[in-house]
Amino acid sequence: WWKDDEPGGEIVKCRMITHMFGGRWSGAASMKALQHTATAFGSEYDESVRETLNKDFYVDDWLKSVLDTSVGIALLMSLRRLLRRAGFELVKFGSNRSEILQALPASDVAKVYEPVEMDVEHEVVDKTLGTLWRPKEDVFGYKITFKEKPHTRRGLLSVYSTIYDPMGYAGPVIFKAKIIVQAICHDKMEWDEDIPPQLQERWVSWLEDLKDLVKFEVPRWLGVTLHPDQSYQIHTFVDASEAGYGANAYLCLIDASGEIYDANLIISKAKVNPVKQVTIPRLELCAAVLGTRVEKIVRRNLSMPMRDSVYWSDSQIVLFYIKQQSRQFRTFVANRVAVIQDASEAEQWRFVPGTMNIADMTSRGATTRELIDRKEWLKGPGFLYRRAEWPQQPEKLMPEHE
Repeated sequence: WWKDDEPGGEIVKCRMITHMFGGRWSGAASMKALQHTATAFGSEYDESVRETLNKDFYVDDWLKSVLDTSVGIALLMSLRRLLRRAGFELVKFGSNRSEILQALPASDVAKVYEPVEMDVEHEVVDKTLGTLWRPKEDVFGYKITFKEKPHTRRGLLSVYSTIYDPMGYAGPVIFKAKIIVQAICHDKMEWDEDIPPQLQERWVSWLEDLKDLVKFEVPRWLGVTLHPDQSYQIHTFVDASEAGYGANAYLCLIDASGEIYDANLIISKAKVNPVKQVTIPRLELCAAVLGTRVEKIVRRNLSMPMRDSVYWSDSQIVLFYIKQQSRQFRTFVANRVAVIQDASEAEQWRFVPGTMNIADMTSRGATTRELIDRKEWLKGPGFLYRRAEWPQQPEKLMPEHE
C-alpha cells in the first residue's frame, strides 16, 4: 500500500492477521482449527466427542446420526462445551427429534424449526450441505425453482446448474439434460444462439418432467443399527450404453443367516460418452473403473466393518478382461484392467443380465415418474434379497481381442 494513500510515496507492507471470508483456503483453515481444538482440549472429553469433532464436520457444518436421543443430547452438549474452549459457538441446530431441540436454548435452534414441537400442521424443510431435508419424515427431497430462460446454450446451462444432487439420487433424470447439453456443445453453437427445434422439443419435455422431481423422496436413515448380528456389504452395479456409462453403489444389510434383508442406494455416478466414438465394450470397461472408484468412496466414508464388496456387470467381455493379465491387452484396455484389478479381485465380479441391471437407468437416463415408480432404484434389484435367485454365472465368458 502507498503510505497515507499517496501514490509515488513510500510503500508500506501489510499482512492480514485474520482469514478473509470466502478465500479458497478458508475451508481448510476452518478444518485445521477444529482439529487443533480436538488435540488441545479433547483429552478432557470422551473419545466419541473427539471423534465427531475430527470426522463429522464439513467446514463449519456438523452432521451426526445416533441411535438414541439421550446419547445425541449428551454428545451435543459435550461438543458445545469443547468448542467453547476454543471460542467457537455451535448454533442453528436442526434435528428430526424435537426432544433434542427442546434441550437447547430457543435462540440456538434454526428458525425453520419454530415451534420446535414439529407438529403435524407445521412443515419443516431444512438443508444439510445444500441438500433439502424434511426432518419430520426424515427424507431428502428436491425443490425445483428456476426462472424461464431462453432456449440457448447459456439459458440451458443456467437452468441445468441450479439442480444440486451430490449423491446422484436423481441422476437418471439429470443425465437426460447432460445429453442435450453435450449435443449443443458438439455442434459448437454460440452462447446466445437458439438451439435447433428438435433439441428445443427435448428440452421443453425435460423441463416438464423435472417439475415432478419435488415428489421424489429419499430416506435418510440406511437402517444401520450396528447390532452384532447385522453385517454390511457394498453391491455396485455398472453399465454403459450409447449415451453414457455409470455406476450405482448400494449398502446391503445382512442378517445372521447371511441373507440380505435391506439395501439402500448410497451413491450413483454417471458420465456422458466422449464425443469421439468409443466401442461399447470399452465403455463398459470405463463403467467398471467408475464402479471401483464409487465403491472406494463409500467404503472410505462409512465407518463400519464391511464384508468384501460385490460388483455386477452385464458385459461378459469386461468380466473376461478382469480375469486376465492386463499386460496382454492394448494400452486402453490394459490400463483400465490394471486399475480394476488393483481395486478388486476377479472373484468379486459377477454377471447380471441387462434386463436385471439397475445401472441401466444410470447409463441411459430416465423420467422422474420412472424413478418414483421403480422401487429398485433406491432399494436395489429384487434378486439381491434372495441369494438362491442370484443370476447364474456363464460357464465360459465371451472374449474380445484388444
